Amino acid sequence: MFSKKIFDYIAKLILMLLMSFSFVYPFITTLLFKYTPLQITGVILFFLLLFSILFFNRMTTRISVIAIILGSSIFVGYTLFSGSIYRLTEPFVWLYRYINGTESIKEFFPLVFTLLFSFVFSLAVYIFTVKKFSFHIILLTGISIFCAQWIFNYFAQNAYISFYTFIISIVIYYLLHIYNKKSVQESNDFASLSSFIILAVPVALLVLFLTSVIPASQKPIEWKWLDEKINTAFSNRSNIFGSDYFSLSTTGFGSSSNKLGGNITPDDTLVFKVKAPNVIYLKGCSSDQYTGNSWVNTNISYSDLNDQNNKLNFDTYELEHGLPLLYDSHKTLESYTPDILHNIPIDKINISYENITTNSLFVPLKAYSFFPASYRSDMFVNPEGILLSRRSLGKGFNYSFQLYNIKYSDKDFQNLMKVSERYLYDSYLEHCLDKINKYIKTNVLNIVNDNGDNIWIDTNEQEIEQLILGAPDTELMKNQLTDYIAAHFNPSLNLSPEVKQTYMNTSNFINIIDSQNTYEQSFDPFEWVISLKSLSSNSNSIYSKYLSIPDTVPQRVKELAVSITQNEKNDYDKVKAIEQYLSKNYKYSLTPGDAPKNYDFVDYFLFEHKEGYCTYFATAMAILTRSIGIPSRYVEGYLLPYQPINNDLYEVTNKQAHAWVEVYFEGIGWLQFEPTASFGNNLYNTKENKSTGQTPQINANNRPINSSAPNHQKNIPQQTVTAKAINYKLIIIISTVLAVIIIIFLIVLFNIHRRKRILTNFAKLPPREGIIELYNYFMKYLTYQKADFKGGETPIEHAKRLDNIGRFFPNKMEEITKIFVNARYSPEEVTQSDFNKVLSFYQPVLKATRENLGIVRYTLFMYILFKL
Repeated sequence: MFSKKIFDYIAKLILMLLMSFSFVYPFITTLLFKYTPLQITGVILFFLLLFSILFFNRMTTRISVIAIILGSSIFVGYTLFSGSIYRLTEPFVWLYRYINGTESIKEFFPLVFTLLFSFVFSLAVYIFTVKKFSFHIILLTGISIFCAQWIFNYFAQNAYISFYTFIISIVIYYLLHIYNKKSVQESNDFASLSSFIILAVPVALLVLFLTSVIPASQKPIEWKWLDEKINTAFSNRSNIFGSDYFSLSTTGFGSSSNKLGGNITPDDTLVFKVKAPNVIYLKGCSSDQYTGNSWVNTNISYSDLNDQNNKLNFDTYELEHGLPLLYDSHKTLESYTPDILHNIPIDKINISYENITTNSLFVPLKAYSFFPASYRSDMFVNPEGILLSRRSLGKGFNYSFQLYNIKYSDKDFQNLMKVSERYLYDSYLEHCLDKINKYIKTNVLNIVNDNGDNIWIDTNEQEIEQLILGAPDTELMKNQLTDYIAAHFNPSLNLSPEVKQTYMNTSNFINIIDSQNTYEQSFDPFEWVISLKSLSSNSNSIYSKYLSIPDTVPQRVKELAVSITQNEKNDYDKVKAIEQYLSKNYKYSLTPGDAPKNYDFVDYFLFEHKEGYCTYFATAMAILTRSIGIPSRYVEGYLLPYQPINNDLYEVTNKQAHAWVEVYFEGIGWLQFEPTASFGNNLYNTKENKSTGQTPQINANNRPINSSAPNHQKNIPQQTVTAKAINYKLIIIISTVLAVIIIIFLIVLFNIHRRKRILTNFAKLPPREGIIELYNYFMKYLTYQKADFKGGETPIEHAKRLDNIGRFFPNKMEEITKIFVNARYSPEEVTQSDFNKVLSFYQPVLKATRENLGIVRYTLFMYILFKL
């Protein structure tokens, strides 16, 4: 007998292991967690064995449930009072951002969710296999998982092993379901449970074999009327409710997954209205890392909008401080230098949200002075220069900003950009340091007294340079240099303190250094050192981050980039050559189909398919520019329509959702490029500029607005987090849903246990009392069915009436009622056999209750409301 139970348990354990694996592994593959099937199986086996111990019998189950609830309560309470509740929410926040492509995979969090998925599904499978067998719940769970993954295109190729495992397992579960039903109705002397499961395996394998060999149509089942309604519902949801952070997938433009490509159907939902003098590109999101079929962000950190270190402010800072260097460089090469510095107009832009709800704000490059000011404390900037809000922004929200409106089609601007090159900042920094050192040496260190003796000795040019480069601001730099010079008085002169002070006063050179450089006109060169240090540091950070190319990109892509640009002499012309090559040689299409799973997305577009929409062109250009050593990034947002509806008012719909490329150049920062076929006129249009006519302060006297540089060292290579963008609304919703699910689950378990306890207590009574209690318990069920006694009706008459209408068919209530009447009113002996017969009528009563109440009311009364 004991060995039979062991074999039965082992058979069920294997079956539960297979079913749990089929539930867990699809999630692991979809999320790209790097765990093997064997590892997942080991984790699930551990949990199943643990549950077998914890829930071995009633006593261990009660102790385990109480211990788990108590331990969880203590842990949650501790985290709340210790202020570390974020530790509980942090994994879920990471998962949300990871799914949306704004967070890279981490080492610890995938393990957490692998254990969580394994625990939850293993527990559910254990309960509905061992404790409360339910084939239907297991079946619906599996169908829901696989259908959802296929519908939303989340199913990974290597997850088919889990699907095949599910098919085999669910067939065995169904046969086990039949086995259990037959075992309840009549004795089974044919086979033990373990033998039955073993015999069911060949049947399951046969079913799997037949389903795999029978030919299937390559086209999915199509119900056009249903497809249209579902698409409309999902489209309305995306367009009206939006999402926390913008991406093309939230506009109805593109796939809901992060995977690039596929057919799209843009809609004309009005998103916002923009008041602007010209067509502009409004950034909503940007990514730095290409994976082979998607774009993701590798650095998820945030800075306050008011922090001048953030990437949005620094891009404008680089324009203000870098253009004078390009101007100066151009003067050394050409007799005519375009007066670009005095011709960049400043536009004022106003945006009003319509049918959109998001935490993203849409801002072009080179923007500043954001209003309303009341929202500034709630705004923050990510490492890509994207402006975000802690608040959810919806219809009625409006904001404005000012913009340096660069004329990309201007020939003088294009010529100026041709002198941009890497290490431009380093060369000017080196030149500036050299000038300072020469001045110090000539006008200070060579000073002699009346006897011809040097006042200062043993000074070191490299030490002076290190002092300059190491100082965070100009004031400290000057003080340190003064102290350094003062510490190097010639000790052999035996100067008195008064004489030393006289020399110090006459040699207050640090504050009067003047430079002869054109780009430094009337500037303190120490301020230029601070500015150039910051610009150089930012440039080095960008070159280290925005040149990465995954191994999925074949060599022929890189060779193509070289061949396109081989005749160009400077970085700007190389980028323009790539832009024009893509726009002229590839076809624009909204229905390019899906890229094959084994192909790199860029390689497939460039060499095989050669048609696509904006994400195809933008991704290809980003990788091609990186292939020749020029930093670039992929950007998504909105492009204003070519014509306004009224003067300078533009209406932007989801049809204007767009993707493009930003490329980095020293001397100006990030610039946008338009490689998508037929879209070039939007960026390089020759329409008359209708800007306000304002001129940036940078151009008034050929110098930057703010001569003090941001301390950009904080941002390189890892930015200091000054504001965390935690979506508390999402966390609250997830926590509430999980809490409700857990509470309902516990209530259901408690009700199941309560009813078993009631029946167990009846069985402990003497047969006569047990029968009476059971009968009264049955009457409670009949009352909710509205099938209780009518006026003046005896128990026998009541039973006959119900039997005549087939209430418990094929069972007869009259037989049970006669036993009750005998137990209640007759002195005749009542046996245990009589009690067992009445107890066996419990299942027909449940069945009749379910049929007459309906599944919803029956579930509520039985499992939630404690009615039955």
